[in-house]
Amino acid sequence: MTDSVAVLDQLRSSYYSLSAAVQEGVHAFVGNESRLVTLREDVFAFMQYAERVRRILEPDVLSQEEYAQLEQGTHAWLLQIDTEAQKAQDMADGNRPEVAYKTRTGRRGRPKIEVHPGLLAEGLQLRGGPSTLTGVSWNDQEETLKQYNV
Repeated sequence: MTDSVAVLDQLRSSYYSLSAAVQEGVHAFVGNESRLVTLREDVFAFMQYAERVRRILEPDVLSQEEYAQLEQGTHAWLLQIDTEAQKAQDMADGNRPEVAYKTRTGRRGRPKIEVHPGLLAEGLQLRGGPSTLTGVSWNDQEETLKQYNV
């Protein structure tokens, strides 16, 4: 019985770890289809492991309700991963969202190029603030962010 409880605890721990990895991965790997495929394979491997554990354990240790909840969770993960993978594929096909647009100022010369403020705000929220945008090639990051009220 003690071994059964240890195996069940390991299954639960793996479930919560993979849940966190999927939630983080779905947001972190946006546009990276190969990383999403790897994440999907991890979910399938977990599902196989869970099925083996279910066959080994006695019914009173791993209840049908708990196993059904586990299955429902893994199917939800797969749906999330598939949705993001489809978005990544769409982005690769050239259906990229518009990030910046040109604005005519009425004066001679080059038009002004503006970045969508909502995109900047969302990017900062996902990345954790202006200090994490050091790899972005803006001449004056701080001024640009202030200009868009971000």
